[in-house]
Amino acid sequence: MARTPNKKKRHILRNILLGLVIIIVGLVGYMFIEANVVHLEYADVQLEDLPDAFEGTKILFLTDLHIDELNTPERVYLLVEQLSALEPDMIVLGGDYTSHTMKDMLQIRAGMTSYNQAKENESRRRDQFFIMMGNLNPPLGMYAVPGNHDEDVGSLQESTALGNVQLLSNQRIVLEKDGEKLYLVGLDDWTMGRNRIAQMADKVRGEDCVILLSHNPDVLPIVSNQPASDGKQWADLMLSGHTHGGQIRPFGILLYSSSSYGERYRTGWIRESGTELLVSNGVGTTGTPFRLMAPAQAHLITLHTVQD
Repeated sequence: MARTPNKKKRHILRNILLGLVIIIVGLVGYMFIEANVVHLEYADVQLEDLPDAFEGTKILFLTDLHIDELNTPERVYLLVEQLSALEPDMIVLGGDYTSHTMKDMLQIRAGMTSYNQAKENESRRRDQFFIMMGNLNPPLGMYAVPGNHDEDVGSLQESTALGNVQLLSNQRIVLEKDGEKLYLVGLDDWTMGRNRIAQMADKVRGEDCVILLSHNPDVLPIVSNQPASDGKQWADLMLSGHTHGGQIRPFGILLYSSSSYGERYRTGWIRESGTELLVSNGVGTTGTPFRLMAPAQAHLITLHTVQD
């Protein structure tokens, strides 16, 4: 018996709806997988001021870990441990070690948990991660800077110390090798912390080789306009994150930017005002556990002197 027109229409509509469900489920699954596959990016960077003693120095850089119930401390540490097999000379962490998940926010709204309890859970997960980090011992040490999600989760200083990771929050340290020096300068978070760029610039000279660590790349224009103690430009290499590369970019369209400069500092290597800037997509996610056209990243950076 031939189908009636209404039955045919319902059949077509069911097929359309089924197709849409399959597409949506497939897309969600893909975005979840993309968020959980971390791509290791290699870079060779030439710095004019790099002393010969630090030729070939390797930096393992990870940022925006966003440890939570899915992206657990054990999972993130396992990633760092596996990458440490590449024998980096130093490990650098770029901020945002934990954050609220969507589940946390819904439970807070529903009264199932308190804001303070959620923060205590974040602090506990962060401590667990840094305790495990104490198993690693790269030759030039391990360093971290605060991110915008780290300001109200208890003492980040105490957490990093659990793993022999030195927190640089508006601080400068000097690494020495064969009588030559490499400077690390770490800034507090640009949006949530204290602005001490002028004080940091005054602690170095233009001829020094300075690696600047800042969670938020938006500080670069300020850094470029703030001269060193000798009146010269001072940041040779800057390592940042914060943007997640846009995190979810359908058809490559930037739906939201956590940078005030939009696409300018969204992701990748940028040379500006004499500074080599890396903006990493980071490891974790925030808000939702998904990524689209903004893959998770870790970085192995090898420093080289400029050959005449």
